[in-house]
Amino acid sequence: MNWKKLTGLGLVLALVVFSAVGCGGKDTAKQADQNGAVKKLVLAHSATPDNSLAIAYDKFAELVKAKSNGKLIIEVHGGGSLAGDQTAVEGVKMGTIDIGSSASNNMAPFTNAFLFADLPYIFDSIESSHKVWWGPIGEELKQKVEKDINAKVLFYLDTGGGFRVITNNKKEVKTPADLKGLKLRATASPIEVALLKAWGGQPHSHTLARGLHCPRAESG
Repeated sequence: MNWKKLTGLGLVLALVVFSAVGCGGKDTAKQADQNGAVKKLVLAHSATPDNSLAIAYDKFAELVKAKSNGKLIIEVHGGGSLAGDQTAVEGVKMGTIDIGSSASNNMAPFTNAFLFADLPYIFDSIESSHKVWWGPIGEELKQKVEKDINAKVLFYLDTGGGFRVITNNKKEVKTPADLKGLKLRATASPIEVALLKAWGGQPHSHTLARGLHCPRAESG
């Protein structure tokens, strides 16, 4: 097969959302162990075991355990075994998953905070993107996400994959016009879908319905 890449979509970024201020309004982490019991939190991600993200999440769990003296345990479920990007965020919103991982473009059904990053050539280097995500702008975006979906962004991760690329096994792609008629898998980002359509491609994307909500907390 003759694979051909066209570079230029937004930088691949993962972020981790946490239901600490999610359904019911209780801070799960702070509630851990006033009686000395071990508290466990579930983290779901879709990365394969050898992926840099999976390695980072395992390290995160290791550090949490060490710094809490074993009182707080992160149970990591990777490879999409528990949830994919969008379903992980949905699980955090619904309170069925404590911590979820998602690429920024797959956050589109829940918040518009990261749509700018899906514009082509918005960053001119990996280093410039780091200044955005890990600087004041990144902190502002965290606050917007918390407002939009009632969950905290714990941290951003550079996936190590660089910028998004377009690949296909049908023909060489040297210019955007060469995408005309190609059926392409797209993420949930409306920016990405609109971009591929503008270039003549036929993007196909699966998105979750908007309007998700937290279940009502019951007293008892």
